[in-house]
Amino acid sequence: MCPNCRADLRGPEAVAVFEASQRAASALLDRERLVQALPTAPAVAPAAPAASVAAPALAASAAGAQWVAPTAVVAPAGAAAATAAPVAAPQSGVPVGPPAASAPRASSQASVQSVLAVAGAALFAVAAIVFSFLNPEITLLVRTLVLVGVTIVFLVGAWLLRTRGVLFSAEAIGALGMVFLALDVQTLVQVAPEGVSGWVFAALGTFVASALMLVVSLLTRMRTWFWSALVGLVLTPAFLGYAGAEFAVAWGYVAAAAVALAANLLAPRAAARFGGSIRAERVTLTVLQLLATFLVLVQVPFLGNTPERELGRVLLLLALGACAIVAVGTGAKRFWSAAGGVLCASAVAITPLMLTLSAADTVWQLTLIPLAAAVAVVIASFVPSIGGLQAQSLRAGALGVLLLSASAGFTMMFVALLRVAVRFMTSLPEPGRASASYAFDEMFTATASTFALAALLGLVAAAIGIGVLAWRARVDHRRGAGTWTGTGLAAVALWVAGVAVLQFIAWPSLLTVTQVAIGIGVSVLAALVLVVPASPFARAALAVRAPFIVAAHAALLEAALLSWADAAITVPLGAVIVVALLLVARTVPVPFRAVHLAIAYAYALVLLATALGRAGVETVAVLCLTTTTAALVALAATLVRRIDARSWYAILVVTLVPFLVGIATVLVERSIWTALSTAVIAALAVALVFTRRPGLNRFVRSAAAAMIVPALSVVVICLGAATIDSSGSPVTLPIIAALVAVALPVTVLLERTMLRSEIPAADAASARLWFEVGALVSAAVTVLLALVRDAAGLGTAAVVLVVLGLGAAAARVVAGRRYGWWLAAASWTGALWCVWAIQGVAIIEPYTLPPALATVTVASVLLARRGRGMELLASGLAVAVLPSIIALAALGSESAVAPWRTLGLLAGAALLLGGGAVLGVGTGERRRRLRTARPLVFTTAIVAASAGAIQGVRWALGADTAAWTVPVMGQVLAVAVLAAVLAGLGALGLKASLGPVGSGGVDGASRDAAQAAVPVLAASRWFGAPAFVYLAIGPIFATQRDWYTIWTLWALMAVLLVTAVVAVARDRRQEPVLPPFWFVYALAWAAGVSGWSQRDLRVEVFSLPLGVAVLVAGILCLRPTERTPKPTLDSWPVGFRGSWRLLAPGIILTLLPSVLATATDPQLYRPIMVIAFALVLILVGSARKLAAPFLLGLLVLPIENIVVFVAQIDRTVGAMPWWITLATAGAVLLAIAVGAERKTTQGRGVAARLRELE
Repeated sequence: MCPNCRADLRGPEAVAVFEASQRAASALLDRERLVQALPTAPAVAPAAPAASVAAPALAASAAGAQWVAPTAVVAPAGAAAATAAPVAAPQSGVPVGPPAASAPRASSQASVQSVLAVAGAALFAVAAIVFSFLNPEITLLVRTLVLVGVTIVFLVGAWLLRTRGVLFSAEAIGALGMVFLALDVQTLVQVAPEGVSGWVFAALGTFVASALMLVVSLLTRMRTWFWSALVGLVLTPAFLGYAGAEFAVAWGYVAAAAVALAANLLAPRAAARFGGSIRAERVTLTVLQLLATFLVLVQVPFLGNTPERELGRVLLLLALGACAIVAVGTGAKRFWSAAGGVLCASAVAITPLMLTLSAADTVWQLTLIPLAAAVAVVIASFVPSIGGLQAQSLRAGALGVLLLSASAGFTMMFVALLRVAVRFMTSLPEPGRASASYAFDEMFTATASTFALAALLGLVAAAIGIGVLAWRARVDHRRGAGTWTGTGLAAVALWVAGVAVLQFIAWPSLLTVTQVAIGIGVSVLAALVLVVPASPFARAALAVRAPFIVAAHAALLEAALLSWADAAITVPLGAVIVVALLLVARTVPVPFRAVHLAIAYAYALVLLATALGRAGVETVAVLCLTTTTAALVALAATLVRRIDARSWYAILVVTLVPFLVGIATVLVERSIWTALSTAVIAALAVALVFTRRPGLNRFVRSAAAAMIVPALSVVVICLGAATIDSSGSPVTLPIIAALVAVALPVTVLLERTMLRSEIPAADAASARLWFEVGALVSAAVTVLLALVRDAAGLGTAAVVLVVLGLGAAAARVVAGRRYGWWLAAASWTGALWCVWAIQGVAIIEPYTLPPALATVTVASVLLARRGRGMELLASGLAVAVLPSIIALAALGSESAVAPWRTLGLLAGAALLLGGGAVLGVGTGERRRRLRTARPLVFTTAIVAASAGAIQGVRWALGADTAAWTVPVMGQVLAVAVLAAVLAGLGALGLKASLGPVGSGGVDGASRDAAQAAVPVLAASRWFGAPAFVYLAIGPIFATQRDWYTIWTLWALMAVLLVTAVVAVARDRRQEPVLPPFWFVYALAWAAGVSGWSQRDLRVEVFSLPLGVAVLVAGILCLRPTERTPKPTLDSWPVGFRGSWRLLAPGIILTLLPSVLATATDPQLYRPIMVIAFALVLILVGSARKLAAPFLLGLLVLPIENIVVFVAQIDRTVGAMPWWITLATAGAVLLAIAVGAERKTTQGRGVAARLRELE
């Protein structure tokens, strides 16, 4: 069914209509091609508009055919040709379909030729600037004549193109003419007589030119001239201001803002001349008004110092505020209303600066300025919404000024807090005798007190002003005149008042005891206001209650800090603070009260420690006694079930802190006191493990279980230090190891005991697990201490490892823990290694290879007989290869004769490759089981082959002596190639061992077992990645300044790039087998950068192959490929579509190095090459409809010219060749754009639009 005319298109008649439409569309396309082939003749305007009746046209679509109603096309005449071709109204009752595909649309997007026109005009404009300002050889008269002549040519040419209907090019050339007109005005400035400012001539010339072009633009309908004329009129007052002094400049900006505002209000009357919309002009005028306002505001702070100048500043702000209020008629009413409020309130706020005060009384400006701003806010609160002015936005602006004027008070709040912090910090070294005379005397003087009081009163004034605004907002809301309820403003007023109160607590003129008492009193009163049910604030909104809550907490914190400045009041008033904190806790929701309890409990412990310290108890004893007290309290809270869970948790968390501090002190000092506190903590942990109470969950029980063995270990260490005169490590560390060895097998007994206590099975299992974790962590720390402490020595470490091995074996036998044998083997192996170290053995291979080979043999037997032992085989291969690899990387071959370790590893890789190949031969059940080990064998071979790359890097860095070849690149390249070959063969074997059934790989069961054993080898295309790395990494590090090395790196880069491109060509049709393009390209890039780093070759020798390779890879995938994988980084460029994804990376990588090098090494060939390549990109992008080449080519042209322009400023390149080059390039682009648009506007076909580019 046709959506326009409701014709039924489902029968044979519709099929006939469709076929006829197809034939008609083909005929129209043929006619279009013939019309475009006709020569172009100058257009002649007809005497009168003549309507040509067009035949009805049919437009075929995928859904069917749609009828296009007959329309009368009106030919343009005279100035009317500047507008889009008007179309007569359709006949009444006849439906109108969409236009034919070949007809141009009046509202089309920017076309290619329009972009070319803009680019050409921009280049020509830059050429004009270069010609005018960077050509000292040309005289002023010649320059003036040339500029005036070019101006006339461009202005007249723009008008002629406008009359011919070439709209966009006409506007571009017209804009270029306005640039030259501005240069003409600048020339006029240079002829100003002495004694007359050049700015006067600039203003005169700008005004005359702007007024003239304004009239001309209205007559010719040239938008760029209209826009430029408006901008020039706005700039004229600013130029006049520049001719005067400070205030003249500021008033010039104010006048410019006023002119911009007036033009913005009057400009809509000319909208009909320009198609009904002048949005760009109005936005520009708004921006200019904002810019002028901003410039005035930047100047205002520097225009004061005398009452008269202060009056001038007030008037400036009032004038700007008036402009802002009037600007509500231009749109953005909220913004301009707020801006008016800010500016007017600022003018009122600075009126106190007109007062003549003595130097001592100027501090009271901190009170007077907020007071004046508060008056402004009160006045603004009574201003109604009238016209476009929005009262709430106006008040918001004034409120912002008030808060800003009170910023000194807020800043003094930080000073007050710093004052409190100073009093607290200076009290710590010698409690009770602190004074401010240490380093901050100026914070406690009478002058500082006066400053603090003035800022405090300013905050009070601000709070009162905000309160009045809140009251007025509430009244207006009740009358329905506003949306503000006043609650938020009341909250702001309370916040400001709260800041003032907190400052008053820290006022330095008060005694310390008075400050603490006031702080406690304010905290209690604020809490009671919210806690007492009869209080009106008890049920108020959270925004109103929040200031009281914060004030209660902050005041109490201030009191607590200040109480430490006097030893006589620290502990007694501290107890009062603890009780007050419990009251303050009632102001917050119940879940947060536990935090207050924790803080109060912690502060009580601090007071206890303080009392003990002032009683003469030593520091360690104080800490341990405090920890013991906390642990006993926690133990009591654990056993008393009436304490709720939250409070109990708070006590536990606080108790944990001194315990951790005590554990930390063990590293410094170990004593009987530490043993006491840690033993009590261990008892608490045991109680937590076996006790049942509300809130005791699995996490707490498990954490307690994990702490038991570490706590007992600390007790052992402390007792050993207290009872043994010398170092107790040889004694205590084996005891701890024995403790761990006993703890590991008794975990079964621990779990059974918990189950008998009716503890849930899941909790018991978790506690058992974490008990083992704690024991194992203690074992690890014990081994570490045995190895690093000199007093212990390797003998003690051997004993510790043997004991731990026995415990691990017992854990396997008694508790059935599977890790037991593994841990026992590792422990006993470590003990054996300690013995080796005692004997002075330095080379590890004789000791690692025999057990590794034995492990491999045992694993192979198990694998062949039972199909098990893959983990054991992996361990044996890892022990055989990895230690040698690590030793090679760290120590080399430890021989000056030959790199025997490297050769051995490479030989081992070859043997592993042979072994993997042998495992793939034969039949039978045992052969099938052994075949599952092939992936692991090939993987180990690849790892072993890394020895070549490591050795090459060591030779390159000079860690090993390279005496075979000079330069070193020869032997580095040799081992790199050998390592790459071995790794490549390993990758082939690995892929074959994991290949599909029936394709030369293993059978399905074996393959699944192999992949399960080595899950990381799922992505087969990455198997070859090590080979590429081994090939590249050594030569990259072997960079030297000789031609052999440089060209070797270039050849390596070329080989990698060719490999990557060939892989892309193959990946278009088949599944990938090589690593992703980006991976190989990154190695090639590193090789290229390494070769170029010696600076013996130009950057293009390396950058062009690197960029062209990426570009070729993208070009290969422009056409649809047989494979369409999901586009990812690994699949690029296969699977990607569009020139931006495929071509842009290559274009950027090709051009960017040369563009950057132009600035550092401006060779003549380089910009020529870049510009030529950019032009080729533009032509290719335009011809093939590819967006990336077209737009990037356009982008490169100005960037390269700017870089060369900078070089020209540096006198590296002469000015004349470059402005001629710029002008020529711009003229060529303009000519192409004008010709293309001329054909478009005459119906010769529509140029490809940018949105059509791929």
